[in-house]
Amino acid sequence: MDGKTRIHNFGGIRFGSTTWPCPRAQLSPIVLVCGAAETTASRRTQANALAAHATVVAIDLLGAEWGSMLPATAGPDFAADAIQSVIDQLDLGPVNLFGLCAGAYGAYALARRHPASVLRAALGAMMVTPSPDVTALRDRSVDMICSGRTVEWADLMTAQLMCLDPGRDVQSRELLHQSIKQRVLDAEPEELRRHIAFLASLAESDALYPTEGVQQPALFFTGEHDTLCPLEETRALAELCADARLFS
Repeated sequence: MDGKTRIHNFGGIRFGSTTWPCPRAQLSPIVLVCGAAETTASRRTQANALAAHATVVAIDLLGAEWGSMLPATAGPDFAADAIQSVIDQLDLGPVNLFGLCAGAYGAYALARRHPASVLRAALGAMMVTPSPDVTALRDRSVDMICSGRTVEWADLMTAQLMCLDPGRDVQSRELLHQSIKQRVLDAEPEELRRHIAFLASLAESDALYPTEGVQQPALFFTGEHDTLCPLEETRALAELCADARLFS
């Protein structure tokens, strides 16, 4: 099912939201804050899985389909206020919040800056502090993308996004490896542009990384073998919060 798209303007940034209404909602609205690698198809898949229970609003601040892109220097507080402006415009009231990867930082900031707007949150793939390894990976990724070494970059990213250790049991490892690598290779130029912008935000904004917890019930999740956002990082973030659970 396709949702209804709206265009928003906040602080000079033009971005979009898509709403999937649920006439017989059992839950308060769910706000999905999209990540850097989100596509229309992935948002639709997520929303359709949830729209049987609640109205779903997906917010794309990273320029996937609409003219502007959130500047690297804007930071998560700007993103939080932009998300709040959509909640106000659509009269959503307190919402259930979901944020993944790049979108999770703005979602987390929303829960901190506008606590009355968030009932509970599910947040995935977040870091508290970037390790030297992650910083080196970021710089290598930008260099590979900008120099057109997309196959090499696909190999690099696939190695980070799944467990390649033969000593660990991973179901359908080879099929999963091929699927992830092909997804990276199929990235459109606009996706690559957004990815570089997000990597720039990691480099330019120390404010990106949370230093304070949130008061709302929060579920944090990450992959058991995630090397970009290790379980230890996610656990450290959960421990900052008043009422948090960790899932891997």
